[in-house]
Amino acid sequence: PVRYADNGYLDGGEKRYPLDTLPNARAAHRAITESATARQYTAALGDLPWVAVPPDYTFPSNYVLRVKDGRDKLFADLRARGVECMVHWPASWDGVVTDLNREVLSLPLFPELSEEEIEHVIAAVRAARGA
Repeated sequence: PVRYADNGYLDGGEKRYPLDTLPNARAAHRAITESATARQYTAALGDLPWVAVPPDYTFPSNYVLRVKDGRDKLFADLRARGVECMVHWPASWDGVVTDLNREVLSLPLFPELSEEEIEHVIAAVRAARGA
């Protein structure tokens, strides 16, 4: 839950945001909601040995998994299960494909995700490798 505190902070549970550093309340709500979803993904997927979850960060705009083997297969499996995942960086800026370019995959992350949709994403990732 998002609370506006009387002391000039927006309280998002585990994180507090100074209101004067946020452009508006909508942006603040988005930041807190996305942070909560990112923490939920990390808690549910962090035990999988074949992915690296991102570190905790304050204002995530993408939830990027690093898939240690089979990113393209996971991408296809998630899409087949109705999960709108993305590959943002198919090649680096200089056109050279690196290991990282072949391993990263972004999961859905936006404030309008329902609890049911978040659970569906988590279940789809875990089911893709039988976890």
